[in-house]
Amino acid sequence: MNIVIIGPAHPYRGGIADTKEALARQLQAQNHSVWLVTFSLQYPAFLFPGKTQLANSPPPSDLKIVRSVSSINPMSWRLTAKRINEQQPDLVII
Repeated sequence: MNIVIIGPAHPYRGGIADTKEALARQLQAQNHSVWLVTFSLQYPAFLFPGKTQLANSPPPSDLKIVRSVSSINPMSWRLTAKRINEQQPDLVII
Protein backbone atom coordinates (compact mmCIF):
# COMPACT_ATOMS: atom_id res chain seq x y z
CA MET A 1 0.00 0.00 0.00
CA ASN A 2 1.17 3.54 -0.78
CA ILE A 3 0.53 5.70 2.33
CA VAL A 4 0.98 9.43 2.94
CA ILE A 5 1.04 10.80 6.49
CA ILE A 6 0.52 14.55 6.88
CA GLY A 7 1.58 16.35 10.06
CA PRO A 8 4.56 17.28 12.19
CA ALA A 9 7.72 15.24 11.61
CA HIS A 10 11.47 15.90 11.66
CA PRO A 11 12.90 18.57 11.90
CA TYR A 12 10.06 19.45 14.28
CA ARG A 13 10.29 17.97 17.75
CA GLY A 14 7.64 16.82 20.16
CA GLY A 15 5.18 14.06 20.83
CA ILE A 16 3.09 14.40 17.68
CA ALA A 17 6.17 14.36 15.43
CA ASP A 18 7.59 11.35 17.30
CA THR A 19 4.26 9.51 17.08
CA LYS A 20 3.89 10.12 13.33
CA GLU A 21 7.43 8.89 12.74
CA ALA A 22 6.76 5.77 14.86
CA LEU A 23 3.57 5.13 12.86
CA ALA A 24 5.50 5.46 9.61
CA ARG A 25 8.10 2.95 10.82
CA GLN A 26 5.40 0.46 11.85
CA LEU A 27 3.72 0.76 8.46
CA GLN A 28 7.07 0.31 6.69
CA ALA A 29 7.70 -2.80 8.78
CA GLN A 30 4.45 -4.16 7.32
CA ASN A 31 5.86 -3.58 3.80
CA HIS A 32 3.94 -0.41 3.03
CA SER A 33 5.47 2.51 1.16
CA VAL A 34 5.23 5.55 3.45
CA TRP A 35 5.80 9.22 2.73
CA LEU A 36 5.66 11.81 5.55
CA VAL A 37 4.59 15.32 4.57
CA THR A 38 5.47 17.93 7.17
CA PHE A 39 5.59 21.68 7.57
CA SER A 40 8.01 24.04 5.90
CA LEU A 41 6.75 26.47 8.58
CA GLN A 42 4.76 25.17 11.54
CA TYR A 43 4.49 28.33 13.65
CA PRO A 44 5.90 31.80 13.20
CA ALA A 45 8.70 32.08 15.78
CA PHE A 46 6.91 34.76 17.81
CA LEU A 47 3.96 32.39 18.43
CA PHE A 48 6.02 29.43 19.62
CA PRO A 49 5.89 29.20 23.43
CA GLY A 50 9.16 27.27 23.90
CA LYS A 51 12.79 27.93 23.05
CA THR A 52 12.77 26.14 19.70
CA GLN A 53 10.37 24.02 17.72
CA LEU A 54 13.18 22.27 15.84
CA ALA A 55 15.14 19.16 16.79
CA ASN A 56 18.94 19.22 17.03
CA SER A 57 19.30 15.71 15.61
CA PRO A 58 19.95 14.78 11.98
CA PRO A 59 16.95 13.64 9.93
CA PRO A 60 16.06 9.95 10.22
CA SER A 61 17.62 8.04 7.35
CA ASP A 62 14.91 5.39 7.34
CA LEU A 63 11.99 7.76 6.61
CA LYS A 64 11.02 9.77 3.55
CA ILE A 65 10.08 13.21 4.90
CA VAL A 66 9.11 16.11 2.66
CA ARG A 67 8.69 19.63 4.05
CA SER A 68 6.06 21.42 2.00
CA VAL A 69 3.11 22.71 4.07
CA SER A 70 3.28 26.25 5.44
CA SER A 71 0.79 26.93 8.20
CA ILE A 72 0.46 30.54 7.05
CA ASN A 73 0.55 30.15 3.26
CA PRO A 74 -2.57 28.52 1.77
CA MET A 75 -0.89 28.38 -1.65
CA SER A 76 1.49 25.77 -0.23
CA TRP A 77 -1.54 23.64 0.66
CA ARG A 78 -2.60 23.46 -2.99
CA LEU A 79 0.91 22.56 -4.15
CA THR A 80 1.16 19.91 -1.43
CA ALA A 81 -2.23 18.44 -2.41
CA LYS A 82 -1.06 18.29 -6.03
CA ARG A 83 2.16 16.49 -5.03
CA ILE A 84 0.21 14.02 -2.89
CA ASN A 85 -2.25 13.32 -5.73
CA GLU A 86 0.68 12.67 -8.08
CA GLN A 87 1.85 9.93 -5.69
CA GLN A 88 -1.56 8.22 -6.09
CA PRO A 89 -1.70 7.12 -2.45
CA ASP A 90 -4.00 4.33 -1.32
CA LEU A 91 -4.38 6.03 2.06
CA VAL A 92 -3.78 9.54 3.43
CA ILE A 93 -3.51 9.96 7.20
CA ILE A 94 -3.90 13.46 8.61
